[in-house]
Amino acid sequence: MRFRLTRDQEAVREGMRELLGRRFDGAALRAAAGGPARLDRGLWRELGAAGFFALRLPEADGGVGLGLPEAVLVFEEAGRALLPGPLVATHLAAADVPGAATGEAVVARVDGGLVEWLAEADAVTGDASGAVPVRSADPLTPLHRVPGPVPVPADPVAVLLTAAEQLGTATRACELAVQHARTRVQFGRPVGAFQAVK
Repeated sequence: MRFRLTRDQEAVREGMRELLGRRFDGAALRAAAGGPARLDRGLWRELGAAGFFALRLPEADGGVGLGLPEAVLVFEEAGRALLPGPLVATHLAAADVPGAATGEAVVARVDGGLVEWLAEADAVTGDASGAVPVRSADPLTPLHRVPGPVPVPADPVAVLLTAAEQLGTATRACELAVQHARTRVQFGRPVGAFQAVK
């Protein structure tokens, strides 16, 4: 079994990192976190044009024709950038919801009794009737709770892509912590030089 990325996979990852670095940098993240959660429709369409949502669709159907490993790589990069929005829901609906593959439509998904970005959605997969807004721990992710019994998320692809996003976020947090430890000076030495931080 191959565990190394191919050159094409590395190019996909680097292309997404470059796009997000140019289009959703630290200043854009701070601006997004500083106000009410709003989806940047221009960025959403740009992601669609780059093939983010249609990555796993066959080329014959207007997609990019890549597989799940490449999708994991781009979702990891999205997590690394803390990119807000119902990325997984829109990606999973690309084949079924008109405009989802191109980023012209935003899709919300009922998952485990919660729905992300319901107010911004153009389409919803699952029954979101009676959904009420709830406070989210993440200021960049508005949530609604669907009443009734909590369904267990069953789609393994959704779970995998969400995990990839979370991995990207955790990786970036670790990188920032290391950078801070190397550059922050306390008592005349970088804090990373102290034994407790090492």
